[in-house]
Amino acid sequence: LEEAQAGTDPANPASVPNSAPTALTLSNLRVAEGRPVGDLVGFARALDSDDTNGSLHHQFLLVDGNGSSGNAFFSLTPDGELRTAQVLAFETHQEHSLRVRVTDDGNASLERTFVIEVIDLPERIQTSASEEEAPLVLSGLLAGADAAGPVAPDWYQSAWFGSFMRASETWIYHSELQWLYLNPDTEGDGSWLWSEEQGWLWTTSEVYPWLYRHDDATWIYFIKSVGGKPYFYNNSTKNVE
Repeated sequence: LEEAQAGTDPANPASVPNSAPTALTLSNLRVAEGRPVGDLVGFARALDSDDTNGSLHHQFLLVDGNGSSGNAFFSLTPDGELRTAQVLAFETHQEHSLRVRVTDDGNASLERTFVIEVIDLPERIQTSASEEEAPLVLSGLLAGADAAGPVAPDWYQSAWFGSFMRASETWIYHSELQWLYLNPDTEGDGSWLWSEEQGWLWTTSEVYPWLYRHDDATWIYFIKSVGGKPYFYNNSTKNVE
């Protein structure tokens, strides 16, 4: 749902009428349940036919209206940074509808509704009563990450590796790389990670977001996740995959 409203340049009323932004996008439409408040979800961006040289400034805002029922669960900065405002639970809501408005320098605006999917994650695997009394120990590349706290149990934030949920001693759900199986490198301070799409990957805090992929013996650079899909730069082919 998109609604556009044109305007004129308030600094120069006699100027050519200002056109409203032509498109409004959100870089990610999926978020895992249980992530801590303030966790990054994605970025809102606008296209504007008047912005021929990239000098226009756009402001973003969550607004009331048709499709705004999930606004309270998120926060949006004027620059378009979308973050969680509450801890999300799949059992309560499988998706949230947001209504976003973008306004350009000439006060022309465009509104669009986005639906954010909440990803269901398993409860942390417990193997014994003693384990329930003590949290899982973070080792290898996860060492040094900070626990999100009781509001988001089993979620951690690493200064270099990002946000992740610890499901068991060997499995984590990374907010961007998704499900990863952990296997510490016995010959160094790195760790091997296995993902269904990439196979075995190796990295350390010193080289990440570069990862070494075992299957084709090449280095790949994690760029970003769009719509829940991670994108990498392949250093061998010089292509994005």
